[in-house]
Amino acid sequence: MKFTMSAVVVLAVCIVLLTGHGGMAAADTYAITGASQETYYYEPAADFEQLEEMTFNGVVVVSTTNPDGSPNAAVIIPSLLDDQYLIMRMAPNQTGENLRDDGRAVVTAFVPAADEEEEEQTRSHVRQYGARLVCTALFEGEEYEEARQKWNDTVEDESYQLPADEPILRIDAVLPIG
Repeated sequence: MKFTMSAVVVLAVCIVLLTGHGGMAAADTYAITGASQETYYYEPAADFEQLEEMTFNGVVVVSTTNPDGSPNAAVIIPSLLDDQYLIMRMAPNQTGENLRDDGRAVVTAFVPAADEEEEEQTRSHVRQYGARLVCTALFEGEEYEEARQKWNDTVEDESYQLPADEPILRIDAVLPIG
């Protein structure tokens, strides 16, 4: 798999967001609050259709915080249930443990430029092609069961049914990258 410079930049942004300007975050620090306090980009955050394109055709990274306060970032292939929920199937791993323990995540999604020429042309417009989703992981409760049932009702192939132990991410805020 070939990574573009844009993919490397998104991964670096996720790490910086989680560590609060590159330093190690304390275990009780919520990294999104330590990131940029102002948005210097005037493009609005992505709408639902753009998010759908990003999750289908783009690069998506979920960032969580490990128990020791260090950052954790994982590339994922999620599905949008609607404009409120993100569905992701996960193998047992540290990201899933972090979601279960802390419940907080920042999902960064963007569509990278196809080639160097396109990247150069779109560099000043990256905000139109990416978003940060501030999310809360759900594993149980009425909201979880309703979203899970809605997902399971929409998928035709039973192998895509969401089992009871898989997280659903509630999208609390959609922010531009930056």
